[in-house]
Amino acid sequence: MKSLTFRTPRGVGQIIGRSLLVGLGYIVGTMVGGMLAGALGLQQPTLPSGMEPTVVMVMIFISSLLLGPTLGALSRRLPLPTLHRSTVIFFLLFVVHNFVNLIESVFFTAIGTSSLGFNLLNGAVTSLVVGSLIAVLFPPGQVEEGLFAALRRYFTQRKWTAWAWRLPLAAVLYLPIFWIMGMIVIPIVTPYYTDPALGLGLVVPEFEVILALETLRGAIFVVGVLPVIAAWRGSRSSLALWLGLTIVVLGAVVPMLQAYFLPLTLRLVHGTEIAISSLLQGLVYAWLLWVEFKKAG
Repeated sequence: MKSLTFRTPRGVGQIIGRSLLVGLGYIVGTMVGGMLAGALGLQQPTLPSGMEPTVVMVMIFISSLLLGPTLGALSRRLPLPTLHRSTVIFFLLFVVHNFVNLIESVFFTAIGTSSLGFNLLNGAVTSLVVGSLIAVLFPPGQVEEGLFAALRRYFTQRKWTAWAWRLPLAAVLYLPIFWIMGMIVIPIVTPYYTDPALGLGLVVPEFEVILALETLRGAIFVVGVLPVIAAWRGSRSSLALWLGLTIVVLGAVVPMLQAYFLPLTLRLVHGTEIAISSLLQGLVYAWLLWVEFKKAG
């Protein structure tokens, strides 16, 4: 089948303009998701003391401007139809930016499950809007195959015995990365979490719970990034770079910018911790899961 050619964004001006549209889409998605969750009677999370709704929206918009350059770079390297790319970007954004963090908040904060439904729905709607905009605004140079064909080709390029150890190992290696980085920053961040004046409500589960939780999060991470890896057309090193940077932005930079109300030291330490972990994750996924693209036949 003949490939379809698209005009891709070139130049800083185009990237900035399209990133602004993505940022506006993030705001719209957040507002629509919040209204929909409220209409369904889901409990809205309580804003921490001192937070102003207007400032919150401004920081959300500023942080969302980073999504265009990062997710857009991924989108341009996935030669899938627009709907399929929007699905892949939606899934990546929802899993990495929302779902894995919400799971952790249930066990590590006093908030628990009270606002889980609201946050999940709000995150899903926002991810859907942003994923659709990214797919439309940052198309690849050409479309080569659909998502299901890409997944089928990807998994058939290795024997099932290879996948049987590569996929679990990619998930399990998240645990030592999380644990080592966490041990490094614990002496710095614990005083903030235990300070009653800040009211952050840190809850430390039993060791067995932490072990099971982070193993589960590692598996969810792998599921979230796998469609991107399956459709990737670049080298192993380019996958490690862009996937790592994307996880950095989704898991560290955007959340830390939005959490402007936290002490600067806490945000810098956590942001650095998560950024290093994210880059290591990108390396692990590229090392274990990248497959050199080979056309069928």
